[in-house]
Amino acid sequence: MAQLLSIATGNASAAGTWGLVDATSFVSSTETAVVLTTSRVGVTTFTPGAITVAGIAVKLAVRTGTTGTITVDLDQGGSLVAGTDVTINVSDLPVAATADLNGGWHYFQFASPVTLLAATAYAVKCKTSSSSQVSLFATSGSNWSRCLVTTTTQAPAAGDDMIVCGKYTGAGASTSYTVTWNITATTDFGSTPTASNSLLAPGICVCNKGTLSVGTTAATNYNMKMSNSIIVYTGGTLNFGTTGTPMPRDSTFTLQFDCGANVDYGLTIRNLGTFNAQGLSRTSGKNIYYCLLNTDEAVNQTTLGVDTDTGWLDNDVIAVASTTRTYSQTESGALNGNAGASSLTVDGFAGVAGGLAFAHSGTSPTQAEVILLTRNVEIKGASATLQAYVVFAATATVDCDWTAFKWMGSATANKRGIQINTTTGSCSIEYCSCTLFSVASSRMFDIASTSGSNININYNVTFSSAQENFINVATTGTQVVTYNVFTRSATTVVTLGDSGTTFTNNRIAGGNSNLVAIAEQSGTIGTFSNNIAHSAGSTGIIISGVTLGGTILDCTVWRATSGSIYFSVITNSVSIKNCTLFGGGYGVFCAITTSNLVLDNVNSAGDSSFNSAAGLYIGQAVCFCEVTVINSDFGTATGIKIAHSSSDIGFITNGGGRIKIINTKLATTPEVSGNSVMTPSSIVSSQRTDTTAGSHKTWKLYGVITIETTTTHTGGTSIKMTPNSASGKLESSGFNGGFKVGIASGQTCTPTVYVYEDGSYNGARARLIVKRNDALGITADTVLDTATAASDAAWEALTGTTAAVTDSGTLEFIIDCDGTAGNLFVDTFSATVA
Repeated sequence: MAQLLSIATGNASAAGTWGLVDATSFVSSTETAVVLTTSRVGVTTFTPGAITVAGIAVKLAVRTGTTGTITVDLDQGGSLVAGTDVTINVSDLPVAATADLNGGWHYFQFASPVTLLAATAYAVKCKTSSSSQVSLFATSGSNWSRCLVTTTTQAPAAGDDMIVCGKYTGAGASTSYTVTWNITATTDFGSTPTASNSLLAPGICVCNKGTLSVGTTAATNYNMKMSNSIIVYTGGTLNFGTTGTPMPRDSTFTLQFDCGANVDYGLTIRNLGTFNAQGLSRTSGKNIYYCLLNTDEAVNQTTLGVDTDTGWLDNDVIAVASTTRTYSQTESGALNGNAGASSLTVDGFAGVAGGLAFAHSGTSPTQAEVILLTRNVEIKGASATLQAYVVFAATATVDCDWTAFKWMGSATANKRGIQINTTTGSCSIEYCSCTLFSVASSRMFDIASTSGSNININYNVTFSSAQENFINVATTGTQVVTYNVFTRSATTVVTLGDSGTTFTNNRIAGGNSNLVAIAEQSGTIGTFSNNIAHSAGSTGIIISGVTLGGTILDCTVWRATSGSIYFSVITNSVSIKNCTLFGGGYGVFCAITTSNLVLDNVNSAGDSSFNSAAGLYIGQAVCFCEVTVINSDFGTATGIKIAHSSSDIGFITNGGGRIKIINTKLATTPEVSGNSVMTPSSIVSSQRTDTTAGSHKTWKLYGVITIETTTTHTGGTSIKMTPNSASGKLESSGFNGGFKVGIASGQTCTPTVYVYEDGSYNGARARLIVKRNDALGITADTVLDTATAASDAAWEALTGTTAAVTDSGTLEFIIDCDGTAGNLFVDTFSATVA
């Protein structure tokens, strides 16, 4: 195994592109950073033998300033070896920081090669003309990370490591080199170090003034197989195709990390490094990365009807999303022949003859997504158990289009999958695919930056991760995540640790737990709109962070087992607007106190395959929810949609809430359930019930209150009270209280109201009561009058006079009743004060 360093622009397979590094001189460490002074320093020696040397490379820790020069030379016995000193300007070196480990290798080439003496010890020495401008990495003291580059050239062979960089020859004098990776064989390069040593001496280092670019010749299948890591340092550029010259459609490039243990090796783009990976769509003019089934497909089906002429090709790998509540029915296979204009012939699935293992719907509104996983640029691990990783540092520049990432991730920090630490750099990943991030705790797009901006994750597809397909943390920056299709996670598919993320027009399918978790603590939902989420073992969209506002807009959620939208933490001032929810366990489920929740134009229903218990459910005892439902539709049967199986609004025992419903259709029978077990202060009030003018209804713990137009005293309407308990009193007060009368200090009030008991009523006689108002001197609810037999199927007036009040204010009067059958009617309230 050899270490090679680029000495010319050329093909990677050409011997003349590489200089052989002397093994006895090679030290690669980041153990300590040593500041250079004006004295030549370097005491650790090595004995290379009688070799001819073209130059010296050292590893930069930090360029602190830009004053003066830096000199690197070879020393023998305390004396400079003639012809080996090279001096450049400190400003010729790139910006680097010790903590970032991004300085990389820098090659100082002699004016002419120098032949060393046999059996002689040498040392590399370094200095600067002005102290404290540069630090170099060393193992300890001044045992520099360094190497001698010989005049021997050779092509890379199995087990070799490579350094790609330019050269410095004098102050202000340097040359950049581009190495073109033209290798098509699956030769296994890299020296198989331990995982930690792969970060000290990677299989490929791309350093300042160095560019490694994969070839872009048509009809060529390029391969790069590495038993070591690849690291791009400050000023280095790694290209797997560029935007100007992408990988041709009839060519491929595959980078495979041949790990001996999971995440031994991976790709790291360090600060101020540049990485481009640019493939192309499968067919010119057809940038189709997903389509929808448009015919229902049964188990073992091998021909799939689709809504788009995809242009996908024979043997392309695809996945079909689940359309049930079972996430694992999201499955993968391949095309058996090129795609037709409206069909895909498939094999490689787990069904008979390679057909589908599960049935999938192709009928709106439950059409399965079909995603394309194949790309002509691919980065992958060795297998589903020997995965690789990718990590992008804070100030790296990254641009990936039409690139596949496969077999990546672990539970180790910076090795979770594709980890994005971008802050002031940039990261754009579009039209890419992520497949089978299988090892426990693996994630796909893992944004770990707390100040990350310039991050764009758009038009990508994903299939099967151990944890999230996408996750970020709370950030002060801005991130855009749009038009992606995220499918199948053994846990939650998407976690927005930053709820302000622009998250729009995405499709999310097949989560064993949740589809989308909005998880920031004390965050506000940003632009969250036009997303479609379906097929979850638990919830569709779960608010799992303490959210302080924002809107879920124009979203559709279906077939989520525990509920379409689920509130699991205390939340305030969230709106759900223009959303369609069906086939979930519930439409909106409140599992904890939720304040100022607004459901505006929300359509909630069950479906013919999966019941939904209720459109809005208060599902936690001893919590209190404030919800307004406006212009919505709960339970209307249309197409596959059916009424809720329990009610449109429901309460768990001792669940509490003030639910105000305005101009909303409640199509399920009963409209409200659980009101007889909700907390005493709870109330559900519906105005313009079923969008009908003049139709109003109120549900309380001990009964229901509605507007009555048949049994009336005067005018066209009365109040109909239907009690449900022989032991609890139903009061006539609505959402805003009972009858109210203004009164001045010292006055009394004499109210009059008419009551009527129908023939089925079996409760106690109605009572007229003035409610307690301590501020006005009334310190207890006070019965002013009680109905008599005169109210049996006839109108009876109840009246009485209050005590004189002690301050000016408002008195509230109610009628109460009880019983388990029949109705009490209330009408014609009036009052005088004196």
